[in-house]
Amino acid sequence: MPMPKALETGDIDDPSPWLDAYAAGVGSPLELKFLRLFEQHGFNPQKQVPVSLSEGEKPISVADFAVPDKRLAIYIDGAAFHTGLNLRRDKYIRNKLRNGNTPWRIIELNARDLSRGEALVKEIIEASNN
Repeated sequence: MPMPKALETGDIDDPSPWLDAYAAGVGSPLELKFLRLFEQHGFNPQKQVPVSLSEGEKPISVADFAVPDKRLAIYIDGAAFHTGLNLRRDKYIRNKLRNGNTPWRIIELNARDLSRGEALVKEIIEASNN
């Protein structure tokens, strides 16, 4: 007879990190870590922002975070999802956004970038002010 066991940290069957992320309005546990880092250092971008090449056009992507009036879009790329076809699709879309008539500044972050902490947030704030 199977015996239930308690979940361990990092257990792939534990939905809690995903539920916490969704409750905070972001799309993944990694995005939630960046959100908390941003908040800790006074940066409050919009979450899950549809982005289009030009004002009034249909969105071609949803940025994980953005400062739309500064045309700054931030994408958080998790290693498990951001491979193969997904990686190629994202590069194509982000290049279109970078090279549009009114270009977006694109910042791409991954889990390693979290270790940069406050310095990273300062760079992003500076980019949003330029």
